[in-house]
Amino acid sequence: MMIKDEYIKNLENLRNELEKIEKEFKEINPSTDWNSLRVIPLLDHIKNLIKILENYTYPKLDEKFEEAIKSDLEYFNKNLEGLKKVLDSEKKYFVHEDKGFRRAL
Repeated sequence: MMIKDEYIKNLENLRNELEKIEKEFKEINPSTDWNSLRVIPLLDHIKNLIKILENYTYPKLDEKFEEAIKSDLEYFNKNLEGLKKVLDSEKKYFVHEDKGFRRAL
């Protein structure tokens, strides 16, 4: 498997994780709109990077491009971990009812 394919696979996994987080934030509806602030911009960045990689025609990634992708993957992973912590924190302020979540008193 080419390095390019590995990067695309990693980015698709990150995209799936972010989409799950986006859905969970929508369910609890926190006072801060984390989806607009962080999740959607990250998803857009990932989608654009996947398109660039899919259209990259050279058989081998050049060194600078490969470094940039590695940096992006690190950036996405750090943001994903941070968003998971924020989501866990936000969930503490909500209680589950039959028809979804509501803010705890």
